[in-house]
Amino acid sequence: LLLMSLGMSLFSASNSASMLNTVDPAAHGVTAGLVNLCRNSGNVIGIAFGTVIVTLTMARAGFPASLSALDPAADPRLLAAFARGVDIAALALTAIVSVVLAILVVWAWRARARPPRSAGLAIPPSSSETPLPDRTPGPSA
Repeated sequence: LLLMSLGMSLFSASNSASMLNTVDPAAHGVTAGLVNLCRNSGNVIGIAFGTVIVTLTMARAGFPASLSALDPAADPRLLAAFARGVDIAALALTAIVSVVLAILVVWAWRARARPPRSAGLAIPPSSSETPLPDRTPGPSA
């Protein structure tokens, strides 16, 4: 929990600032709302995914699929099934994060390897063309 809090505090502020710097100031409210929606949705889905894995592991071991039976005085086999479920959930979430990270690294590497696109010019300018003369009016005398 401490590690997650440290990572979120280091990442969230700079990530939010970089996203807000890319949009028009009038859209900062909508952008911040969308960022928080995505962040909270990810947290809820991650917790639900972990809880499903833990309770299914407990049910597979022959115990009720409920976290309400957990307390220090519970059957040691129930506590072992719970701990095994937490281990499996951690491994599964680590695998998912690793796959997503690998996909993002490959995507970034391929994007960097592509030649840069022209800035919307239909015909790229050649180096032999002479520049157009400056026709802006100068100061009046």
